[in-house]
Amino acid sequence: MPEGQTVSAASRRVAELVRAFSSGISERELVVEAKRQFGALPEQRLVKLVAEAVRGGLLIASGDLLLPVAPQELVRPAQVASERRQPSVESAVAARLDETSVLRTVALDVESVVRTTATAPYLERHVYEAAAVRFGADREWVAAAPRWRRYLRFPGDTEELRDGSVRDAVLGQGVSQQQAWTELRDFLSDADVVVAYNGTTLDFPVVCEAAKEAGTSDPLSAVRPVDALYLAHAMWPTAPSHRLQDLAIQLDVSRSGLRAHTADSDVLLLVRLLERAAAEFACRTAELRGLIADVCPDSDAWRLLRELAEGEDANDREPQVWEHAHVTRLLGAEFGQHTPRRTPGGRAPGKGAVDVPDVLRGADGRVEPTALARVVHGARVEPRPAQQEMTATLHDWTDRDVGGLLEAPTGTGKSYAVLAAALDWLAGGDSRTAVIATYTKQLQSQMAKDVQDLERALPGILGVADLVKGKSNRLSLAALTKTLAEATRRRRSAGTARARFSQRIRFRELAVFLALRLLAAKEPPPVLDGQIGRPGGPARLLHRLHRARPAALAGVAVPARR
Repeated sequence: MPEGQTVSAASRRVAELVRAFSSGISERELVVEAKRQFGALPEQRLVKLVAEAVRGGLLIASGDLLLPVAPQELVRPAQVASERRQPSVESAVAARLDETSVLRTVALDVESVVRTTATAPYLERHVYEAAAVRFGADREWVAAAPRWRRYLRFPGDTEELRDGSVRDAVLGQGVSQQQAWTELRDFLSDADVVVAYNGTTLDFPVVCEAAKEAGTSDPLSAVRPVDALYLAHAMWPTAPSHRLQDLAIQLDVSRSGLRAHTADSDVLLLVRLLERAAAEFACRTAELRGLIADVCPDSDAWRLLRELAEGEDANDREPQVWEHAHVTRLLGAEFGQHTPRRTPGGRAPGKGAVDVPDVLRGADGRVEPTALARVVHGARVEPRPAQQEMTATLHDWTDRDVGGLLEAPTGTGKSYAVLAAALDWLAGGDSRTAVIATYTKQLQSQMAKDVQDLERALPGILGVADLVKGKSNRLSLAALTKTLAEATRRRRSAGTARARFSQRIRFRELAVFLALRLLAAKEPPPVLDGQIGRPGGPARLLHRLHRARPAALAGVAVPARR
């Protein structure tokens, strides 16, 4: 070891870990192995420990590999002095490891044409434009080579490219697939992370498959992927649309000088959107930002957002362990900013007289289904004899306190018939309760939507109505806070299902999203997703979000605070 050079105990443990791999181990593999043995060790912290071990002569950085140093091979002071005079490859790599305090990030977008085929998977994509932009806290690295863009030669009829200027560019400037993907690989060679919008479903697999068909190596193999669509859902969970262009318009993100649906413009718009997300993230309370950092210390997505918001200072924070009570207090304070649906001492759910105006009643004085339908769909609604007969029968049964069975085909208007009977019953006294059970969750959600629509004609109806599902279909706030607390622990127990799930970064990212979704829900969402809370449900939902189609995240809704 060099004279005067001390190595921390943590760095020695990392060196001992590398020593178990006599033929060497890559930095990325070391990250995985360290997390397996040491728990949630932040990657930036591990990088610093590796650099310390290299400087202290415990490890050798050779190319992409870290090699252990046998006791007799420890670097002598004379060797260190020589290396200072004439830097070697190993010392250069060590310097690179030591200087990596922020992510080197590249935003990527590709534009392609989809064609159907006669064989599975019955479609193929042909990329005709690709663009990439460096961005992030490493300003010097960004400035060195800020942008890359290529049009690619297009097989077959270019008339499929509807934009004339794009078609001319493809014909006049298009390069081979092999050249494009080789250049992209070189552009990404010293990057840490590549970001794309809905990249999990589109950009990442499209690029990998196109490079494979062109006979070149995968340009994305040496970088870690981040799907910016996840961050968009987490930062703006209640947005009506999470399409890139729609979201940019809604947030008033500048689109000056950009043309929609071109790779060069879309990738710049993506960077602007992430910068907006970082600015809004910086406005969150320091405690909430800290909780997210401690739950997801190994999430490139959240690390990127934190670095955009805070610069290099984002990585100076030492991870903390949160107690359940601490998480509960934090979320409770955040929820305190919501307007509660019900005030303390108010009417209990399902209790309280419903005042039905005369305009919703028929000639017999009973609530009339056609009048209810007209509140929602307008005066064009015509009476349905079968629906009116069903309502009259239900009114008669409630009057006589008897049960019965009705069967009616699709299109009869059963929902409004049942609601008419229920509202008529509730209007008879404030001690009455009406329970409407449905056979499917879809019908239950439809009924809840109908009640929400009727709020215009029956102000206060939502205050005495609840959409109730079994606990296997509900997101438990208590379980969520426990999960967030458990996720901050360095050495996680494998005892409970929640603890096992919390070891997975995707699950922890999902938990953070759900917490932010709850905090953003200022009013109860009309539709609840039955996947959340089901035994194994988080894993199933996680599979949907990260394996199938991330855009499905837009449909996820969770109960607002009662």
